[in-house]
Amino acid sequence: MPALLFSYKPIVDDSSSNIPNGIIEEDETVNLVGTLENLGSASATSVTGVLTSSDPVTINNANAVYPDIMPGSKQNSTISYSITPYAINRTATHWDFTVTESPSCMECSTISYNFTYHVGNSFVDVPTSDIFYSSIETLLHSEITGGCDAENYCPSYDSLREQMAKFICKSMEQLNPGSCSATSCQEIFTDVPFSNIFCSYIETLYDAGITGGCQTYPLLYCPNIPVQREGMAKFICLAMESVNPGSCPTAPSCAGIFNDVPASNPFCIFIEALYEAGVISGCQSMPLLYCPDYDITRAQMAKFLVNGFGFNL
Repeated sequence: MPALLFSYKPIVDDSSSNIPNGIIEEDETVNLVGTLENLGSASATSVTGVLTSSDPVTINNANAVYPDIMPGSKQNSTISYSITPYAINRTATHWDFTVTESPSCMECSTISYNFTYHVGNSFVDVPTSDIFYSSIETLLHSEITGGCDAENYCPSYDSLREQMAKFICKSMEQLNPGSCSATSCQEIFTDVPFSNIFCSYIETLYDAGITGGCQTYPLLYCPNIPVQREGMAKFICLAMESVNPGSCPTAPSCAGIFNDVPASNPFCIFIEALYEAGVISGCQSMPLLYCPDYDITRAQMAKFLVNGFGFNL
């Protein structure tokens, strides 16, 4: 077999920009460092690549240069692509663009590969300096949320139980289609009528065994109550296990990892399971605390979901 080039998604290199965070922002010029693998049996020489796009993004350098690539090996570009998404071309809160890389060499045919990138600065109230900026942008890119209105995410607002149901259900569905397909409202919960726009998500989580409500007789969900960090741990852990068994296994008993989460806390095994899975690190390091009874904000919710379900830009 002659040389056969396979293209991996070029890595965003914004190290020389004013906001070196690995996210492409409006009016920011970044390099896209390509990576090619030679899947053939012959060496690939005189390797180059061409970048094109039909989307409104400016390609400053459309030609990449790669070293020779031996069979079964990979090489990064020595001369990389360069692009700039100008703010004037933004038409929506969620702005993605697609580029096509066409690598070639002396011994191989040209094959094209498409890659999609997200442009940040999506919400007026979430600046790049916000510690949850990356998580919020990733959640938007993954189509889990569109914000609280056309321009804002409302990061400091409490996450209510009804809103949380939609966040988690859409996350499950994104990761494993069919795992949380919301249907029409059946009014299972006494306090969640048909008129509640979150009803179908709440009931789908109930049917999936992710929630049992907040009261049994009568069956209530308490949709307008803020979600606390301890309750969120159980929701996320059960949802992770539902779509990806083994991703959040709980121990038979609480190990006492967090100073403020004793074995008597019914959420302890879920909190510790998330910690062991690398989803959470707590609210304080020395001593290690979780702050179980703190309300979860929409910004914190984004980080829980991105870490728990493995979303990325």
